[in-house]
Order: sequence, then structure tokens, then C-alpha cells
Amino acid sequence: MKFKILIVDDEVAIRDMIVSILNMYFEYEYPFLKLDVSVTSDGEEALAVVKKSNFNLILTDIVMPKMDGIALIKHIRLFDKSLPILVFSAVSSMKNINEIMEAGATNYTSKPIHKKIFLAQIKVFVDFFIHRRHRYNYNAVNLFTKKIYKRKIEFYIEQENDLLEFWEYFIGYKLDKHSKKSTLQYIYDLVMLMIKQEVSNVIFVEEDTECYYLTLSQLDTVDSSSLSNKHQLCTSDYKFDGYFESFIVRKKFDTKKQININKKVSIDFDSNYLELLDNILEFKQNDEKISAKDFVMGLDLSRSEKIENFFDDLNMFSLKIYSLENTIVNTELIRDIKNIIDYLKRFNNIVELIEVFPVIVESLNILIKFLEETYSKIIFDMEKKILFCSMLRLFMYDLEQWIENIFIDKTAKNIHYGNYYFATNCIQIISIYDEKD
Repeated sequence: MKFKILIVDDEVAIRDMIVSILNMYFEYEYPFLKLDVSVTSDGEEALAVVKKSNFNLILTDIVMPKMDGIALIKHIRLFDKSLPILVFSAVSSMKNINEIMEAGATNYTSKPIHKKIFLAQIKVFVDFFIHRRHRYNYNAVNLFTKKIYKRKIEFYIEQENDLLEFWEYFIGYKLDKHSKKSTLQYIYDLVMLMIKQEVSNVIFVEEDTECYYLTLSQLDTVDSSSLSNKHQLCTSDYKFDGYFESFIVRKKFDTKKQININKKVSIDFDSNYLELLDNILEFKQNDEKISAKDFVMGLDLSRSEKIENFFDDLNMFSLKIYSLENTIVNTELIRDIKNIIDYLKRFNNIVELIEVFPVIVESLNILIKFLEETYSKIIFDMEKKILFCSMLRLFMYDLEQWIENIFIDKTAKNIHYGNYYFATNCIQIISIYDEKD
């Protein structure tokens, strides 16, 4: 399996350094992946290469001759909305970073490159690539294709309430109510016929990137010819092997309808969360630098222990993110998001007790408030949910490093070094869903 990366930078030394870092990292971390790295010296050359070849990740600088990184990203987004693009640049102002993200970058890292942070970001992209490549299940039930996602949902139907549960789940969450209405109505009527004849049934729900596949069992026990004539199904939309009958429903996303759904929950973007975070970043800390050793030495022992205990619990946070990323059921998604919010609240309460990290506390307060008011956006947009989870993982990595550097290893030369990282992480997460952009 091959992972293709394109590096775009006009400085040969930078390109060579990144290639060297990546080669060593992949050899150690992903020996089963064949790393294929290409390099270009400017955006114009890179754009021509991207149009000819398929890449899994673009790493680009911003300031370059002929075509800069911003223009390159905008051009790529005209024909490829999903290609991951990681920007590395020496620009540091929030205005410039916002411009980079608004152009369509997936993430940003500072220059000179911080190796640990850079590799943590690379890991997110590679793990997502591996996840997508390995999530197919060739033991599929449906009669159309074996190349479907590993997840498969089974609804056991014995009475009308069971059918209503399926109907509410699938119509209320999965599909626009007017999409393939005849097919869905036929399935509903067919299962009702089986219930009346006291025939138990299982409805299997499978999917790939383009379609849902609904498969019914026990079809050898009922005569459905009258229903077929009534609904006049398209022959390309169903298959029958004498026992199973499979139906194909192509995914259809209605942007206008999606916006209407979100507006019903009264999401208030007038709070302008990104502007609040920008203001927080302008907050000037005391110029006096305090080393982690000196800080922890004068800290109340019980408070330091609370932070260290939270560090031990980070694996649980990782599991919550994983659960959110892989859950597709409405109620479970809400549960997972609330668990993540509660986790952030607990951590922020501990940090607030220490009373010397106002930037971190206020940044997290804004993120928590945003998530509490806009969680429905995460539920209804599966593609953004994946990016949201990736951003949460980067946040978790920064959180882990911050606790380790200050409270455990005590290597930080200035305890306030994490202010920028936490605020920037919050900005990137909120930017995913802020419709003002």
C-alpha cells in the first residue's frame, strides 16, 4: 500500500529536511506503507503535478515564487475538496493563519517545524488514510456489492414498533424524506405485510461512499408481487435471490435542507466565537517567564496531582474521540459529544483552580460554549465530523505535551508557552462549523 506526499517549498534545504524526517518516521511507524514523496519548488509547478497525479497529502509553504501557497490551495479546492493540505509557514499572525484556513487548508503548523507537532499532524492524516482503506467488509449481505464499509446495522422486525424504530432511524437521520420515496415506501409496505403474516424479518443496513444497501430476509415466505406492481420499482434499484432482497438507495445531500435543519435548533452565531478567540490571543501575559520547575515547586501539591491524574486519563479521551468518529446513530452521537464536552469541562475546572492560565481557561470556555450550542452541526455533517475528530486528536496531543512538559517532566522554560497552541486549536475546531467563513 502506497502513501503519496507532495512537498511544495522553494527552499531545497527545507524540502530535504522534511523528506528525511518523513522517511525515518514512516520506516519506524508505518513499515507496511510504501512512502512516495514528490517535491516541487513553487505553487505553479505543484498545481500541474497535482492535476496529473493522485496524492494522499500536500505539504506546502506559503511564500513562494510564481504562485504562493494561498493561491495553490484555492486552485486545488476548485477540483478537489477533500485532498488533505498541511501548510507550514513562518507567518504567525492570526490574520494570516485565518486566511490560510479560509483558503481551504486542512491544518497549519509553524516554521521552523516543531518535529513532534509536525509528526503528530502527519499521523492524523496517515491513520485516516489507513482507516478508509481498511474499512471494507467483503462478507456483505447485500446482493449488489461486497465492497462496503465494515459497519453493518441489523434491525430485527417482529412487530410494528420494531419497524417504526427502523423507519425513524433511517428516514429521520440517513435520508432526505423525498429521496427514493417509492423504494422506501415499498420496503415499509413489504415489512408490514410480513408482520401481518407473523413472519419475523431482519433488515440489514450497509453502505459505501455513494449508496445505502437495505437487505430483507425471509422473502421466500411471502408473495410480494402485488406490492411490486403497485410501486413500480426500477429494476436497477433491487435484486432478489429467492431468500434475500436488496435495495439500493443512492446518497443525496440537499444543502438547502441541511441548513434549514440546523436553523431549527436556534444556533446563535452572533456570539462570534472566532472574534472572541482572536481577542484572547491579543491578551498580554506577564512578561516574566516562569520555568516549570519553579512553578510546580511553589504549587499546592493537591492541584498538581489533579493535573497529573488527568494526564493518566487521556486514553479515555482518545476513546471518546474514536467513538464519535465511528458512530452513526443520532442518540449515540449526541452522547459522545456530550462526553467530550464534559471531559473538557473537568480539565478546564482543574486549570482554573491554578489561577495562572487565563488564556487557556477562556479559550476552552469559548470552545465548550460553542460545542454545547452547535452539536447538531456535528451530527448532520459526516464529512466535517471526521475533520472535527482529527482536530480533537491534535488538541489532545497538545494537551498531553503541555501536562507532561509542565507538571511531570517539568522541562518547560516558560509555563505560558501553551497559550497560543490551545487558542489556535480552539480556533481551528470552531472554524470547521462557523458558517460566517
